[in-house]
Amino acid sequence: MITYTMIGDGDMKYPGIAPRAFDRIFDLVEENKKKYTFRISCYMLELYNDRLLDLLASANSEISFLFI
Repeated sequence: MITYTMIGDGDMKYPGIAPRAFDRIFDLVEENKKKYTFRISCYMLELYNDRLLDLLASANSEISFLFI
């Protein structure tokens, strides 16, 4: 069964879009590591009720959200 939620279920029996995308990215890196050098970075943002939230910001970060 495939789920189209962002994260999936709690047991990761049915991973969502984000975990599947990360798995595929790292599969491609592994397949091509002899030909290329990779540097990977990511951001995880949530837009909800006109508020943009940085999901990877540390809890003591001064600014982790932006009102839109």
